[in-house]
Amino acid sequence: MIWMFLRFYWSILKMNSSLLKRFYEYQLERFPVHILLFTTLSVILGSFVIILKDVNLLLDEILLLCVGAIVCLLYTFHIRVLDEIKDYSFDNKFHKDRPIQRGLISISELVFIDRIFLLVQVLLIYLFSFKSLIFWGITYLYSLVAKFEFFMKSKARKNFLIYNLLNLFQMFFLQIFLYSLILTSITWYNPFLYVHFIYLLGKVFLLEVARKLKVKTLENKGKDTYSARFGIKKASFLFLVALFLTSGLFLSLLNYLNSSLILYLLFLILIIIQVGVIIIYIKKQEETQVKFIELSALLFYVLTDVLLVVSII
Repeated sequence: MIWMFLRFYWSILKMNSSLLKRFYEYQLERFPVHILLFTTLSVILGSFVIILKDVNLLLDEILLLCVGAIVCLLYTFHIRVLDEIKDYSFDNKFHKDRPIQRGLISISELVFIDRIFLLVQVLLIYLFSFKSLIFWGITYLYSLVAKFEFFMKSKARKNFLIYNLLNLFQMFFLQIFLYSLILTSITWYNPFLYVHFIYLLGKVFLLEVARKLKVKTLENKGKDTYSARFGIKKASFLFLVALFLTSGLFLSLLNYLNSSLILYLLFLILIIIQVGVIIIYIKKQEETQVKFIELSALLFYVLTDVLLVVSII
């Protein structure tokens, strides 16, 4: 039945080649696969490392790792589509240059593509880890709650920080699904599983804050950034708090994996880069610094998991 649906959707897509072209242009702006592929793989590799702690076991699970990467990447797109739906009126007012607002692609077309991707996810999970469908289903249900803005539409956006945290909580359920995919029986008694879990949420939040640190010339009247809501200094302080809390958790993971001294030193360099970029941002408050913050946070996001992988080699 699922295969019939996939063939049906694919035949429609082939008939509408312009949609594929427009979707390609859309993803470059709003869902950059070339970047998200690295961030997704890094999280999955890190998760496998913490649970398996053995490079040979990791190599034995390459197929499952690929399944996890595909599902998580496609699910992230599902979150993006729901965000486009929720933010449609807001973006019409404050972000008229975005793909949907300027007519490149419509919400209905994105929903159509999202349904195909959801079917692909269900099919893959069904074939490789049927039990994980339960965890995936819970994750999907939470996304629907988020779509309706937690049934508090008139109040949800008033507290900017709480609203963003509730939306980022979708990664909480997605990570639980990922753990269930890796093991037939998750070792819930392992305290470092929880350390890794909180560390992941921390660095997702860190990247989210980094993406929403701007300067006055880049702000809009919608005030949809942390710098606009809290001011540059307070928003930067929030970034540093998230950085140091996440770093503390990551150091305990390095210790758990008996990592070498060189990996600790490399991690220290990553922290210094983050702090240095933020200090320059606060002092200069120039547009060029905004990109440096986002890039450095992205490097921190990916390279921390790379250090975890190197720890078991």
